[in-house]
Amino acid sequence: MTHLGTWTYKTDPRTGKLVRVSKTRVRYSGYISSNKVDTMDNFKQYQRKSMGEMRPYIPGEDLTGITVNPKEVQDYGCPKEGDMIARDPKDRDNQWLMSKEFFEENYFVPQGED
Repeated sequence: MTHLGTWTYKTDPRTGKLVRVSKTRVRYSGYISSNKVDTMDNFKQYQRKSMGEMRPYIPGEDLTGITVNPKEVQDYGCPKEGDMIARDPKDRDNQWLMSKEFFEENYFVPQGED
């Protein structure tokens, strides 16, 4: 059993800066291969069946309860204007920040939904 986790961030109202507040622990049970060749050979491309529910991030908003991937902060300077907040349509309390770059590369608004 391996414990993986994601840090949760919020905006400090005094400074306006993003601060790390807690780590969500996720349990993962299964085989983790140290042989990257074997692992990579098992990947296939899949397309999503459903639509995503998202809204724009509002600069300075409190991100309490919204998962922020530390890699998005490091690589893209999140949170920033143009980023999106996504949520699970079956569990609307499950929300996460998505970088503007990832969103623009992977999503579009369906025709007639402007």
